[in-house]
Amino acid sequence: MKLQLGGLILAATLVGAGSASAASINLDGGGTNVAGSSTIDGLNVGNTRTYTNGSVVLTVTGWTNDTSYSPDQLVASNVGAYAGNGLGVSSPHIDTNGGTFGNGNGGAEETGSGNQHTVDNNGDGRVDFLVLKFNQQVDLTSAYFNVYDVNPDGSADGDAVAYYKNGALAPVNLGNATNYFSQFTAIALDGSSSGSRNIGGVTYSDTWVIGAKPGDTNDGFKLYSISYDTAVPEPATWLTMIVGFGAIGAVMRRRRLMAPIAA
Repeated sequence: MKLQLGGLILAATLVGAGSASAASINLDGGGTNVAGSSTIDGLNVGNTRTYTNGSVVLTVTGWTNDTSYSPDQLVASNVGAYAGNGLGVSSPHIDTNGGTFGNGNGGAEETGSGNQHTVDNNGDGRVDFLVLKFNQQVDLTSAYFNVYDVNPDGSADGDAVAYYKNGALAPVNLGNATNYFSQFTAIALDGSSSGSRNIGGVTYSDTWVIGAKPGDTNDGFKLYSISYDTAVPEPATWLTMIVGFGAIGAVMRRRRLMAPIAA
């Protein structure tokens, strides 16, 4: 009877251990910023922003997919946290010839006007994205976007895409963007207004990417916050598991001691 009871405790605990714990992180401020190794045109490219929420540590980097190259090329960019608005990406002035003049012809030119410090794809040959690297696997359940008009002659739009791949390779400056994104699974997060967007499905991954929608133009947003689930058992769950294992072990030891007497 005790063996059965211990087994029931353990079985119930293992079922409960898979339950998720919901949490969220605001990205509009706070966190710790670490400077990158180089500065291009006044931008600290390659900087990282780190956020800690309990046992979860999130490191965010900013990148640009420069489609003016063949094949598309990754460009290390600056990720900035704007109070009350969220995270944005500013890419350096880099031309297809490798210069830093930023003539706008596929050169990922950034200016102080037109909300160019957003995560955007404003038609000059670049698509900005954020790499979200967690210290453990999480299921990203939703993200809050603040949408901006990156084209003064158009209207605000903020179509985005989320990508996930557990154990994904990190992007490399001037690396092949097509190869990099081929390792991920994509989830469309279309939207033209500010607000929270659900990320469907249950997928646990330590690497998530959120970027402007490839192939579109004039999408621009800042990532204000994210919500996620973790599958790590709570302390109470671990305690129950220990009790379950202990009960089974005690019964098995008692049976071994009683076996010679019965013989």
